[in-house]
Amino acid sequence: MLKCMRCYCLDKMKTHISSYTSNVTTMNNVNKRYKYTRENVTDVRTKILNDNKKTREQFEAAEQHWEKLVDKSILHPNDLRIYEAHKAAVARGHFTYDDPGTHYRVMTRLRHFLRGSCCGNACRHCVYDHANVADAEKARRVYNTAFWVDVDERPDLKTTAPSTYSIGVRGTTRNSMLRDQSELFNEEHDVDPLLFKH
Repeated sequence: MLKCMRCYCLDKMKTHISSYTSNVTTMNNVNKRYKYTRENVTDVRTKILNDNKKTREQFEAAEQHWEKLVDKSILHPNDLRIYEAHKAAVARGHFTYDDPGTHYRVMTRLRHFLRGSCCGNACRHCVYDHANVADAEKARRVYNTAFWVDVDERPDLKTTAPSTYSIGVRGTTRNSMLRDQSELFNEEHDVDPLLFKH
């Protein structure tokens, strides 16, 4: 005696079989309509793999540039441990690592790079110069040549120049763009530009 493989009933077996065959027929019609074939799927996979390879190469070039900018003599011992943990995570291709001091999970530069823009959370390894971070929060962060830290943790870095490792927009950093915009605003208007800041 045959049983339905879906619900083990005896009387509805024909209904289940017919619904299954209609689903297969529907999928075959969709495949014919959009011309999904094994060759097409292979082409799509190849394109995705090539795009991933290109992105990986772009990140590796940027990572080499960022590594050259690191000055280990400025970093404190705790900062060095964070730097080494981050470097190991990026070398393994991980998006996150555990902070050696706090054991919190932290996103790597790789994750930020693949995201494509600043998330606005003032992340430690932001590669976009904190472009979407609120001004009040941005004022509390400073770059120590390896990653962003709180100004309270490193008061000796308060006078350090802004990040030069940012990808920027069209080859310029966000700070230079803001400076250019504020100069234009001051030339056009005699109003205090701080009145319009949020």
